[in-house]
This record gives sequence, structure tokens and C-alpha cells, in this order.
Amino acid sequence: MAHFLPIPFIFTQSNLQSFLNCPYQFYLRYVLHFQWPAAQARDLLQFEADRLAGAHFHQLVHQLFLGVSLPKLSQMAKNDPDSRVASWFEAFTTTFPQTLPGELFPEYTLGVTLGGQELTAKYDLLQCDSGHFTIYDWKTSRRQPSKTWLAGQMQSRVFPLVLALHLDEINQPFTELRMVYWEAAQPERPYIFKSTAQTLAEDQAFILALMRKINRLAPADFHKTEDIQRCQYCRYRSYCNRGTQPPEDDEAFIEAHYLELAAEPEEVVFEDEIS
Repeated sequence: MAHFLPIPFIFTQSNLQSFLNCPYQFYLRYVLHFQWPAAQARDLLQFEADRLAGAHFHQLVHQLFLGVSLPKLSQMAKNDPDSRVASWFEAFTTTFPQTLPGELFPEYTLGVTLGGQELTAKYDLLQCDSGHFTIYDWKTSRRQPSKTWLAGQMQSRVFPLVLALHLDEINQPFTELRMVYWEAAQPERPYIFKSTAQTLAEDQAFILALMRKINRLAPADFHKTEDIQRCQYCRYRSYCNRGTQPPEDDEAFIEAHYLELAAEPEEVVFEDEIS
């Protein structure tokens, strides 16, 4: 591993996506842990409210799958200061199956080693049912992106791969592996992606090459993106002399950061293996 990366350095879908968006952003954020006071959205209060409401919704769903009673959670949702939480939770409980077959692992983190590098994924919910594995991810964005766009994002590639590699490590075969995005904006029409041996092999090759590329780079090789449009949503734009004011269209910001609204924990705690 390159000497300038933090040791140990854990790759995730978030930092890999950051590198693809802008190598220099990756370097500032994940290597230097650089803070810069550029506002990410004009309405900071609304942006923080969006993040907080999304976190509260995730907590409610987590507790639901831990066995907390639905009436109690529904009341908690109604008591939330942000009315969207109750609306999202009601939509979830009326459209998503209350009982799923097999074993369920809510808020579950898995880590694997790929090419000598650590790669982790934290799942909102894992379902294991007689060789059928489903990854569920809850989203509360204002505007739902296209399925084509979502399929190309690192979360859609890293999450299935980490699970497949983990199952291979523990010698547990699977007959189906899929990922389901449940979106509050369209609760009855989730996006479903099914992994095949070919897609998993392609994703593994791509992700391994990407991690190795990052490790080979020297600090001066982390160049700024040539897509200036991305800079208007970046916290480092004023540092890079690419603008000081956040964009007028905050909804565009939310869409651009669709996969980043739920911040990953700084420290990864590994759960017991799926068995």
C-alpha cells in the first residue's frame, strides 16, 4: 500500500465513488482528512434537516427488524419533529413486507480482502433464505435517479461483490444474489439489480484495478476533475478556486449526493459471520 494512505486504509463504496468523481477530492477528504468551510448547499438548515430525517427513518426501520413493535415505532415516527419521517415510515410499513423468510441481518457490516486491500460494505438489511441473498437499501432522496444511473454507482457494484466474496470465503454457495433499493419517493416501485457470475467478475476486476490504481498514485497524481459541474457541489470548491457559492438548485445537490446522504461510520465494526 502506498505510504501516504492512512494505515490501515479501508476502501468503501463512498471513498471509491469520491475518487471516480474527483481524485483530488478523494485525496483531500480521505487521505488528508481536510476540512474546508465551503457550504455544500444554499439552504444549510434544509440540507441538515434532510440528513437528520433520513437518519431517523433508518433508525426506525432498523428497530423494526430488531423486533420492536410496529405501534410503538409508528408513534415514535409521528412524534418526530420532521413530519416526513412519519410519512416515510408509513409508506414503508404499508408497501414493504412485514415478514421476510429466512434470516435477517439489519445494519450489518461485512469486510473482505481483495488483492491485499480491505473492502467493506454496511448494509441496511441482509436477507438470507436458503441460498437466496438479498441486499436491501433504504433511500429518502427528494428525487429518484434513473435505474441506469444508479446501476453505474459504486454502491451498486461494491455491495453485491463484498457479499459474494464473503460467502466464498466461508464456503457458502448461493443460487441468487440481488440488491433492492427501496425509495421513499416511489415506495411501490423499488429498483432491483440481480448479480450474475459475469457481473460479479466484472465488478471485481474493476474495483480491484481501481484500488490498485489509487495505491500507485503519488500525492501529486490526484488531479482535479475536469467536470467543472461537479465542483459546484463539492465542499472544497473554494479551496480549489472553483467557486465560493453553493448552487441555486439545492434539489440538484440532493440528487448529486443521492448515495452519500447517510454518512458512513468512521470506525467499522464487524458483525458475526453469516452462517
